[in-house]
Amino acid sequence: MKKTKDPIFLLEKRTERHQKRKKIRAKSDTEKKLPFQNRKIKYLCSISNRHANDKYSEKADFTVPRNFSLIENPDETLSFINQVAKTITLPHLKTIYFDHRDVINHDLGAELLLGFAASEVKLAAANRNREIRIVGHYPSSERKKQLIKALGVVKRLDLDGHRIDTGEESLEVFDFEGAPETVYRSGSEDRKNRCVRKFVEHINACVSHMGKKLTTAAVESLTTYMGEVIGNAEDHSGESRWYVYGYLDEGNHNDEDTSEVHFCEIVIFNFGKTFSDTFTELDEESFSFKVAHPYVKAHEKKGFLIVDGQLKTSLHWSPCKETSAANSKTKTVTEEEELLI
Repeated sequence: MKKTKDPIFLLEKRTERHQKRKKIRAKSDTEKKLPFQNRKIKYLCSISNRHANDKYSEKADFTVPRNFSLIENPDETLSFINQVAKTITLPHLKTIYFDHRDVINHDLGAELLLGFAASEVKLAAANRNREIRIVGHYPSSERKKQLIKALGVVKRLDLDGHRIDTGEESLEVFDFEGAPETVYRSGSEDRKNRCVRKFVEHINACVSHMGKKLTTAAVESLTTYMGEVIGNAEDHSGESRWYVYGYLDEGNHNDEDTSEVHFCEIVIFNFGKTFSDTFTELDEESFSFKVAHPYVKAHEKKGFLIVDGQLKTSLHWSPCKETSAANSKTKTVTEEEELLI
């Protein structure tokens, strides 16, 4: 006669199998999640404390702000880029959609960071054997569309059928990613110096559209400033990589007033510590602290650093960038003539 097993024993075996299946499913779900793959996406996600989209979403729709500019509209622009970056935490995401159709103003910096955020999310998904489609609509403006194709999200994703020839006579495009050299060869040019040299060539190419070129003094000054900026990025940011971009579109587009003044846009950035972070970490006996501290105290007395009833002693980078941009556009004719021949 066949011996039957105790019902309690059978229940325990079923429970054990059930728990084992739950662990397997949990592991599978964990593998589908997209943790921060690198420090770039971490910094982009840290811009704002807002949460990402519904974690069960398969599609994330983004309408790009009408004024998509780091200089003119930094808060809304950075918040938007932050939301895109945070889609990296959505385990079921399959499609990201960008709608540029309402954009009436944008700048190179905003489009670059959007491209970085989108490409890093897509890369993180690929590392987990998942594919994310990135689709969208261009702005109605041909000039704005050109920038997105040349250095924006289209360029970062290297989308077939949408790339443009950056060697067109009406376009001047500069794209350089750098890092400190670990191996030096006698007589060779390191990446920083190579970037500086090529950047000066790019600026000369831009001003050549006006029939001008940089003076010897201007070349020397620009070389010095660029070396200092890149050196600061390497020495103080806590990160090794830095990025330099330049863009000028002198083409005639039928949808816009061809008499409009076009700016040579330049973006130099890196991920890592901000000006505020480095000043906060300064020793009180350091030269920089002693120079900046009286100004901070003066602002405190006037209440300029009071935000939402709390004292904010850190410096925000956006006003510095706005001031720099404004100053670069208000040079007198005399100064300009000294730089160009």
